[in-house]
Amino acid sequence: GAANHGGVTVTLTSSNPGILLLSPDATTAGTASINIPVANGSQFFSYYTQGVEGQTGSPTITATATGFSNGTLGHTVEQSALDLQGVPANTTTLSPDDAIYARVGVALGNTYLVAVENVRAGAPGPLTATFTSSTPSVGNLVNTGGSGPTRTAQIPIGLYYTPTTVATGGVALHPILAGSTTISATIPGYLPIATSIRAVTISQPGITLNGFSYPVGSGLQLNAAGSLGASNHGGVTVTVTSSNPGVLLLAPDATTPGTGSITINVANGSTFFGYYVQGVEGQTGTVNLTATASGFTNGTTTEMVVPPSLDLQGLPGTTTAGGADIAIYGRVGVADVNNQFLVAVENVRAGGTGFTVSFTNANGTAATLVTTAGTGNVRTAQIVPGVYYTPTSVATGGVGFRPLQAGATTVTATSTGTNPTATATRGTSVQ
Repeated sequence: GAANHGGVTVTLTSSNPGILLLSPDATTAGTASINIPVANGSQFFSYYTQGVEGQTGSPTITATATGFSNGTLGHTVEQSALDLQGVPANTTTLSPDDAIYARVGVALGNTYLVAVENVRAGAPGPLTATFTSSTPSVGNLVNTGGSGPTRTAQIPIGLYYTPTTVATGGVALHPILAGSTTISATIPGYLPIATSIRAVTISQPGITLNGFSYPVGSGLQLNAAGSLGASNHGGVTVTVTSSNPGVLLLAPDATTPGTGSITINVANGSTFFGYYVQGVEGQTGTVNLTATASGFTNGTTTEMVVPPSLDLQGLPGTTTAGGADIAIYGRVGVADVNNQFLVAVENVRAGGTGFTVSFTNANGTAATLVTTAGTGNVRTAQIVPGVYYTPTSVATGGVGFRPLQAGATTVTATSTGTNPTATATRGTSVQ
């Protein structure tokens, strides 16, 4: 109540040391009475209260000091409680172990801890918390001593929680199988409140096969991809299978002829994998794809195989009589629903037969077509596996358009097994 006291000693006394002890600091075992010196000029002093194990009640603390009237404070000692932390609501069979830990303190009713409190200095010893999994076949518990349905960890004197890593003496939840289990924590003499029991659902991660933006053309190929639902799988082999290899084949890369089923190695830490779908020449239809891998639920998707379409590129709207040859070329892919134009170009599949494209010039007076074999109104070029177009120069096997004299003409590209789009025929004016 005053600071100019010349220096005094405050004596604090518990009315019932069988329930409540007093200590001058956090590391000194409590006693029934303690003395705290207060320097002249100071008014503040601090101390610690310690509840005796297994006891409850409402003792009184009395403070006395020379020159001051006594101070009193009623103090409640109630049953200590514990809760459980770190248990996820959801995890997967391939997720890392989750460190879990118990905390002690005082609770609000039987619901949650309103304050965490350290184990008192001078306690008989550390607290031993027992963790239990109700369904250990789904998820068991791990500490440095091994794994099992129950594991223990200690709360040392001076702390309010068990260690938060297995390496430092704590406990972790280890997921095993898809299902549900309940994790609980108990300490003898401590109130197990609602949050000392936690439910966890463990699921098996799946495989996702990405959908396709476009169909694949017969005789063509398209890259595809998928992903795993977890990365810490230790390295797995994904198997992708076509439900109808007579219509759709699979390949691990762009240069391998397709088969009905392929395997893809995915390194630990990775989730992505890629592959190719290949339409079989002359075949169409919708095919199911299924991906499987150990530790994962299956992934599925569908892909359509449609007739390939063809267009013509390189011919300008106007040309100059006697001018230089102009390289023209055909492309294959899939067209819009009205077959007006290609919405996606697609390479001829690895192991496929490819396409022979015929270019036809309608007016031989105005122009002619050129290949390394000579000139004429009909010339051919090849689209080979791995590309989607005929060569773009005469020297490499393509076709050139040679304007001769003024007039109008059209050039049309056709190929057996393809649907010519509206853009497979283009007109030009030779001026």
